[in-house]
Amino acid sequence: MIRDRGHLIHLIYLFLGLCFSFFLFITLQYDPLYQFFAIALGVLYYIVWGCLHHYFMDKLTLHVALEYFLVGSVVLLLLALVLGIG
Repeated sequence: MIRDRGHLIHLIYLFLGLCFSFFLFITLQYDPLYQFFAIALGVLYYIVWGCLHHYFMDKLTLHVALEYFLVGSVVLLLLALVLGIG
């Protein structure tokens, strides 16, 4: 269970941002390029959120930032392959 209220608030912001990206993805279902951009926006939000979250918790390192970037890159690459963009 999450004991730190600030941590819970950070997770709520992540959830809301990713839900917004998913909403855009569903709304733009007839144009794969726009769907890709909607998820790219969500991935960018995820990377920025992760870096800020760890910065505020005084745990941000280059390794952590690189991990968020690489996970986001893999998600974008997989989505591009699924949507046939490339």
